[in-house]
Amino acid sequence: MFILIASIIFCGLPLILLYVHLKWAKEDLKLGIPGPPCIPILGNLHLLWNYIKEEKLHEIILDLINEYGETIRVRVGPKLFIFTTEVKLVEAIVNNPKFMKSDDYKIYQPWLGDGLILAHGEKWHKMRKLLTPAFHFQILGRFVPIFQEQAEVFVEKVRNLGPEENINVAPWLQSFALDVVSESSMGVKLNAQNDPNRDFVVASKELLDTLCLRFYYPLYNIDFIWKLTSHYKKCCDRIRFINGFVNDVINQRREKLLNEKSPDPSEEKPALLDILLQSTIDDSPLSNEAIRDEMNTFMVAGHETTGTTMGFVIFLLAKHQEVQEKVFLEIKENSLNQKLSIRDINSLRYLDCVIKETLRLYPILPDAIKQSAEDFTLRKYFIPAKTSILTSIHAVHRLEKNFKNPDEFNPDRFLDEISNEERSPYTYQPFSAGLRNCIGQRFAMLEMKTLLIQVLSEYKIHLGTKNFEIDLRESTLLFSRNGVNVKFEKRKK
Repeated sequence: MFILIASIIFCGLPLILLYVHLKWAKEDLKLGIPGPPCIPILGNLHLLWNYIKEEKLHEIILDLINEYGETIRVRVGPKLFIFTTEVKLVEAIVNNPKFMKSDDYKIYQPWLGDGLILAHGEKWHKMRKLLTPAFHFQILGRFVPIFQEQAEVFVEKVRNLGPEENINVAPWLQSFALDVVSESSMGVKLNAQNDPNRDFVVASKELLDTLCLRFYYPLYNIDFIWKLTSHYKKCCDRIRFINGFVNDVINQRREKLLNEKSPDPSEEKPALLDILLQSTIDDSPLSNEAIRDEMNTFMVAGHETTGTTMGFVIFLLAKHQEVQEKVFLEIKENSLNQKLSIRDINSLRYLDCVIKETLRLYPILPDAIKQSAEDFTLRKYFIPAKTSILTSIHAVHRLEKNFKNPDEFNPDRFLDEISNEERSPYTYQPFSAGLRNCIGQRFAMLEMKTLLIQVLSEYKIHLGTKNFEIDLRESTLLFSRNGVNVKFEKRKK
């Protein structure tokens, strides 16, 4: 009996492998998309696995694009992914409402529900339309005092450092961004900068880190296997705690608004939560669950991304002292008042270029993933329904055809108006592009500029050690595994 079973397996396995090989070859011919050779069952996992383990997938994808072309096919096991840097293809995808967020993002559904990041169709359109006025120029100006107040907390922490003290500033920046988005969105002072071990702060960090595991470990994408792990229980506990916290905030804020007869919006700092509580969709007020989904979405999208990006900016300014000096002189020449306005902040054109160039080199979202519910033919490619198609933003920003000397940090490239006019807007999209571009991008830019104005007005920033380099890694976002080690030197008056 054993010999019979062994013989069947021995004879059958090659036939199965041959079937898979021929099936994939036929699919590839129909796709019309090149890519590295596949191994039956594993696909390209043998090429990718070490990069996945080391959280450096962005590196191998850039190499494969350079080798096989602007649009490539990659298989992780049986799952098909299409990566593209082809500008015309990207433009067609991001502006087509039939392309929605990929199912790959559903790992965040238990936490973010149907918030703006994960919603699609009519639900997304209505919520986006409702929230867009909250990020208007005039409304954003009312958030500047929050940015500045939290920036002063950050600077006060720097003042308490010893001379020549070398610190990893990355956690400080995350806490700053969390304090800003908490107060701006919910009207709640978390005090994360002075109390980084507060339960909500720790729970948010642990939940994001744990959920990211599902992106890169194929077995964790199988629900019943995921639910057997200790990670699943940890996520459930953290989600329960965060939802309880946010629900309490919503109820308290709702009661406060009901008790106010005619609040003067200029008398207090605004909260995005107020807009949701006072709004209706189809003549019905939003449910607590819908509001909570948006609050959780704001908190996640508004602090991890901005805090990490500020770390990259500070690293590059510390590494390139001549650029840092130009930013300082621009701040000084503009004689900014102690109480900043949105006009003051936006007057710093070179600082704007520094942040844009940082986002080119280190786009916080390395890949934007979309899919269509139906088969699609775009340009010369056939894209099957439910296939994950990724705009490789990191690769687009690092191609010579899009940016001369792409690995060089050169903020001046964004001062070149002729170059900017000639360049397609889809070659630079750190906040994504098209219909679902980041609603909070102007908010984030103002927040980052405010902190940098406050810090650079008082301190020079130096690398913590002479040859320090960040160790760039990728979870769902780009980040520095070894942090951002710097020293602050008090400027002479």
